[in-house]
Amino acid sequence: MIDLPAASRFLRVWRSPRLPMALAWILILAGVPIFLRLPLWCDVSLYDVAAHAILSGGVHYRDVFDTNTPGYVWCLTLLRATLGDSSLAVRGVDLGIFAGVAFLLDRLAKLGGGTPTTRWWALAGMVAFYPFGSESLHAQRDVWLALPMLTAVFLRVRRIVRSAAGASARYFWPAFAEGLLWALATWIKPHVVPLAFAVWLLTVRRLGGGSWRIAGRDLAGNLAAGIALGLAGIGLLVASGTWPHFWIVMTEWNRHYADLVYGELGFRFRHELGWFPPWSLLLVPSLLLALLTLIDGRVFSARWLPAGERGPMGREISPSWFDPAPDDPARFARAILAWVYVVWAFESLVFQRAFEYVHVVETLMMMALWASHRWCLPAFALGWIASLNLMLRLGDDFPGIGDAFRNGPISLAKLDLQYRHPLAEPGFGERWLDAFRTSTTGPDDARLKDRLKKCHHHVATTSWEELGEVEAFLRERGVKDRELICWDEGTHPLYLQLRIRPGLRFMHVHTAENIGPDADATVRGERLANRAARFLVADLEWVEYADHPYADYSRNESASRYRPGRAPGDAVPALTPLWDGVFPYDGPKAIFRSGGGTGRYLVFALGE
Repeated sequence: MIDLPAASRFLRVWRSPRLPMALAWILILAGVPIFLRLPLWCDVSLYDVAAHAILSGGVHYRDVFDTNTPGYVWCLTLLRATLGDSSLAVRGVDLGIFAGVAFLLDRLAKLGGGTPTTRWWALAGMVAFYPFGSESLHAQRDVWLALPMLTAVFLRVRRIVRSAAGASARYFWPAFAEGLLWALATWIKPHVVPLAFAVWLLTVRRLGGGSWRIAGRDLAGNLAAGIALGLAGIGLLVASGTWPHFWIVMTEWNRHYADLVYGELGFRFRHELGWFPPWSLLLVPSLLLALLTLIDGRVFSARWLPAGERGPMGREISPSWFDPAPDDPARFARAILAWVYVVWAFESLVFQRAFEYVHVVETLMMMALWASHRWCLPAFALGWIASLNLMLRLGDDFPGIGDAFRNGPISLAKLDLQYRHPLAEPGFGERWLDAFRTSTTGPDDARLKDRLKKCHHHVATTSWEELGEVEAFLRERGVKDRELICWDEGTHPLYLQLRIRPGLRFMHVHTAENIGPDADATVRGERLANRAARFLVADLEWVEYADHPYADYSRNESASRYRPGRAPGDAVPALTPLWDGVFPYDGPKAIFRSGGGTGRYLVFALGE
């Protein structure tokens, strides 16, 4: 027989915000120390090199090639000028931006009718997701632009909700403030422009009660702010001498870059539900929920429903499945949250590259959307993650159980690769302590970065300890500005560590070589034109990548996986046919190899 008092106590705990609140704080304490000590991803290194070039009198796009608008580089330039060069500075700001994004999503969920319990479960899900994620997700433009974007959305929705309660409304200047935020986000990444138009389109009728005069004043405020900040940015580009180089990239290079984006569309469709398992699996029910939410919110109606009257979906679907919301303003607020989620998800799929980080904000918004409907969905996802990771840990600690899992119908190795949460990784506690007791500079810091990093055996990751060996080798030879070319993504931090300007403006060389039919010749021509270049650093991970499919990368790093030299005294290994005769392995003399001559990085002497 069921113990009714015990069941009642369980339900009270489940419905109380105390459990998810405690879990969220535990996850923060567990995740933040390691998050702050993770290495920065190669994308951040590229923008960092551009920021340092600007601070030393250089010109963006001319000295450091970039296919993006300059807003993120401007943010990094300001950050480096005020907070210094450490990775902790970038990660601290990124953590603050994530906290701001989570706070704004929580506010939108609250406006949409979310309870403290569902909102805290959403926050616990966000904390379990972002700080524990791969370094490739962090300090990316999408999360940073989400802060001004969501601020603009929140201010607008709150203004509309307050107008429903009879509050006096102003139109031009609030719209001007929102427009400044949208414009700031646009300078970081122009993908936000369609989103800004979509939000305006679905909110303007409810804001103005159907009045074209109010809609005109609102639009004028948005456009005036956008034009003002747009002209200010263009003025800065012109004054700094950046405009001609920026214009060439935006009009010529990016025309071909779009071909890369659309060429990956089939790949993105196939992987849309697999970016962040199990969170990405919730895309389909979340889109269905968003569609029902938009219908229920009557977004194109200019009038509010009377108090106590349900929306279209609330009248048709049981409250057990679809929350009717406490009132019409709440239904409208969560409808706008749903609309932002749908547009962001669509743009991430159709208009962006096949990278995980473009789906981060989409995943966070999904959690807030379910919270606004008073669903504790993250609780179930976190429970599933905890259960699976408990199974994985049992397999680690008890060989018999591990063998049973490995010989079962489900591949334990695949589950481990895709679903292992960092909290369940062997040695997590030791790494957590090391995040506090290890120096933030020098060889100890490099070794810690290699231990903490989540991406292994990837062409864009870095072996920090081995790169330190290369740094010491080049420093002894007094390398100066423009004398070093870092050929592969994982070697870019050398420019920052040696405090020198790059010898080739192209950072992601292999990407640049594929932007249009003439790109390869352009990159090669600019490389040959730099007569001052003395050294080039290459990464053998690119060679290994030709033989090892992306999905087969393991968690463990070992220098022995790189082939030995072709002959005694020869640092260059025997290459695969794909790389045989390819620059830089086709001519320059290799004068140094990391890892005691068996490691990942090669230094070539140019002009010898």
